[in-house]
Amino acid sequence: MTGLLNKTKRFFTIPKIVFLIELVVVSVAAFSAWPKELILFLTALLLAYFLLAPLKESFLVFVASIPLFVAMPLTLNLDYVANWRIFILAMFVSFARQKGWFSLNYWKNFFQRGGAVKGELKQKLDFGPGSLKILFLLFFILMLLSLVVAQSPSLGLKKIVFLVNIFLLYPMAGLLLGENKDYPKKLLLAILAGLVVVLGVAGAQLALIFFVPLFSFWQLWAQRFIDVFYGSGLALLLTKSNTWFAYYKSQPPTLRLFSVFPDSHSFAMFLVLCLPAIAGCWALAKKNWQRRALWGLGFCSLLAVVLSGSRGAWVGFALALATAIIGWRKAAAVSRPANKFNLILLSLFLGAFLLSFAYPPFLYLAQSHQRGLSGMSLKESLAFFERARSISDTDETSNKGRLEIWDAAIKSVAEKPWLGVGAGNFPFVLGENSGASKKGASAHNLYLDFAVEIGVFGAATLILIFLYFLKMIWVNFASRQEEFAPFLFLALFVYMIWILSYSVFDVVLLNDKVLMLLTVWLAVVDFFYERRKAARG
Repeated sequence: MTGLLNKTKRFFTIPKIVFLIELVVVSVAAFSAWPKELILFLTALLLAYFLLAPLKESFLVFVASIPLFVAMPLTLNLDYVANWRIFILAMFVSFARQKGWFSLNYWKNFFQRGGAVKGELKQKLDFGPGSLKILFLLFFILMLLSLVVAQSPSLGLKKIVFLVNIFLLYPMAGLLLGENKDYPKKLLLAILAGLVVVLGVAGAQLALIFFVPLFSFWQLWAQRFIDVFYGSGLALLLTKSNTWFAYYKSQPPTLRLFSVFPDSHSFAMFLVLCLPAIAGCWALAKKNWQRRALWGLGFCSLLAVVLSGSRGAWVGFALALATAIIGWRKAAAVSRPANKFNLILLSLFLGAFLLSFAYPPFLYLAQSHQRGLSGMSLKESLAFFERARSISDTDETSNKGRLEIWDAAIKSVAEKPWLGVGAGNFPFVLGENSGASKKGASAHNLYLDFAVEIGVFGAATLILIFLYFLKMIWVNFASRQEEFAPFLFLALFVYMIWILSYSVFDVVLLNDKVLMLLTVWLAVVDFFYERRKAARG
């Protein structure tokens, strides 16, 4: 009995209890008739935790909670501000306290030592040629400069503040990784906890549409779930128009899974970014049941990517697979087990795609039964794959619209190549008002989007950031610093190719939840890269 109590105490730690409370409260607010103002009490509790708890604990809770962050219903017209914004600031206060920034002696010594401190900072931050930090600094400077020509500087400032708010995670993660030897493993487990939440909600969506008509699901999800997570403004918009369904010429529509996200694209990208954590945890797993569970989690994640109906994600997979095949010999020379695992995990996507054949006929059968109609034909049961065939169809509505937007964006770059139209000002290129940015107005191409907004130098800097990031990942993979490192970094390299390929077709990397997870990966890669450089002297 005593042993059981001790195990229970070890499992139900304060961070886990806080996470479970958040999960329960958010679920109750989103899936019940309880008022969404319940979120304000949760936010107050979490804010106190992030301010007072040790940073090494609160940061893990934050990472696991990324899918659970919701909008704060402050007033009737101000209910769209996400609570993660204040949580990051609260953790940064804890970070600053740990660094001693609130101490008068710290600043007294800082100014007294002057040049010595400056030299130490330069060495610590590695301000050398090609440094990732220098590239980020240049990128933000170009964003600020673009505001000089912006039609609406306030839109640009909002975008810059949004990015800076999220990138505060970067130094915090780096500090924690350096001070806690087992932190990488804990961080991977926290990412998996968030992944399980995302897949759980997606599973609930999938189950729900077999029992309620698609329109009823549409209105229920927009009016309740989206209202809680993103505010009444977006909820109202999505009750009228969204991208949650795939439509066909002669077949009924199908639901595209999107889980806790406002669209299926960001859902797919979040799942892809979680897959390297599965690879890292698989290498650390000691028991067969743990590894089997991770295989199952990987397959479910890839099946969910397929059922998201995101054609850009499907194209991105093809390029990721091509990268893995082309680099097969080089990867195998570094770590054959990691290379084998990576190829098997990628092949699960093909299996998931084939299994998705069963989705349309069962959905159509359930929907027909609800309406008292006869079953659907075989032709209708294959409707899901019309979406795959439409990738190269330039007359398809979505493709045609994207091509028109690309044309307008390219013309804008040609007219204003140096500073662009200003950060956050893309809606004006399409002749829309500033409110269109909240509706997702973009170039539907991440690189083109930034070329339009901050100029060709800004877009080039962004591309250099990604290329340097890929280089760092590969160096970490080849160095084999830790037992799990080859598995983690090979998967991260291949799946970043997936992410960057998909970014040719959309800008969902700027979704807050996706970008927070990417920032964590940036910190992990940078930490291991800098540690290797330090070890080599």
